[in-house]
Amino acid sequence: MAGRGARAARRELEELAERIGALLATSAVAKGLFRGSPWDLDVSGGFASPLTAELVRGADVIVGWGCALNMWTMRQGTLIGPEAKVVQVDLDADALGAHRPIHLGVVGDVALTARSVTTLLAGGGDDFRPAPAVRAGSGREASAVPDNGPGGSDVQDGAGREASAVLDNGPGEPDVPDGSDPGARGVPRGGGYRSVGLAGRIARENRWRDVPYADEGGEGRIDPRTLTIGLDDLLPAERVLSVDSGNFMGYPSMFLDVPDERGFCFTQAFQSIGLGLATAIGAALAQPDRLAVAALGDGGALMGVAELETVVRLGLAMVIVVYDDEGYGAEVHHFGPDGHSLDTVTFPPVDIAAIARGFGCEAVTVRDRADLAAVAGWLDGPRHRPLLIHAKVSGARGSWWLEEAFRGH
Repeated sequence: MAGRGARAARRELEELAERIGALLATSAVAKGLFRGSPWDLDVSGGFASPLTAELVRGADVIVGWGCALNMWTMRQGTLIGPEAKVVQVDLDADALGAHRPIHLGVVGDVALTARSVTTLLAGGGDDFRPAPAVRAGSGREASAVPDNGPGGSDVQDGAGREASAVLDNGPGEPDVPDGSDPGARGVPRGGGYRSVGLAGRIARENRWRDVPYADEGGEGRIDPRTLTIGLDDLLPAERVLSVDSGNFMGYPSMFLDVPDERGFCFTQAFQSIGLGLATAIGAALAQPDRLAVAALGDGGALMGVAELETVVRLGLAMVIVVYDDEGYGAEVHHFGPDGHSLDTVTFPPVDIAAIARGFGCEAVTVRDRADLAAVAGWLDGPRHRPLLIHAKVSGARGSWWLEEAFRGH
């Protein structure tokens, strides 16, 4: 389970995972880190696809690498199996066990620690260099800290001995075809959690767009899943996606692919809406070789609407997608079922496309999949002006990630 602190350690983590037969997943902020690996489960937590949730829950060991393992990434702890051991590796000693009990904490650089464990398991000896205390030095030397989770007696022999525990097969492997082929890519002779059959399931089922759904579009509104799948098919693969906050945010986060960890900017640190467009401007300037895509809700878009002038003035050929359900969707679905008035969190219809044209953008209103033809026309060039897509989306119920979040309250 890789987080922001592991963004520079893909090679080391993949080498370790291949040796022990581990699966790969990320927190939301590290989305894309393992893109292209057949063992990539994508994002864990509330955003997780059904298969990702099943496989994370079935693991016998979960190792967080530069990852907080907070309630969002672990779905309030429901993704941790009852017998699972939880390990956390971080440069900051205070981060270890900050959000949940862990069985082992290691203060260390992610890449160095992963490389050391791989060397140890390969029979190269223990190349951990002990630090006198967990807070001493730069933190680049891996050092075990005392266990503060249940079952600690199983893992108190130090970082080297605990590393060998990840060789255990996880529950759930019998659910996939037996007879792992040692010659298959990334399937070790011991199997671990990997098998040829499981690789097939990941390829077929792991992306949210491959999960069947009943389309809820109609009456002038498009299902946000249908919208986002259509955009994913149209937009070039080399993209950098910035996502604002709100009920809608799971759709662009999980139905729009990104090429790597540099292709995703998540604006949720302050739990505030309205930061997506400004973030997307920064991403566009930082990576001019990629198409910048901003995904906003209507509330967040109107909060940050002045930044449309900035986009036009800077000449950024970016795509701005506004998921318009005429309200602060998260609040609508949070307060509505309890009978509270929604007057302050719902809006009358706003022609956001017309507002964007007033700032100098090109704009299109999308009510069904056929309307996406105008997006294809803009992509064909010359892209002299930014494109705003005003998507009138269906909002009859909260998104799946919001439903998961509500279960934790």
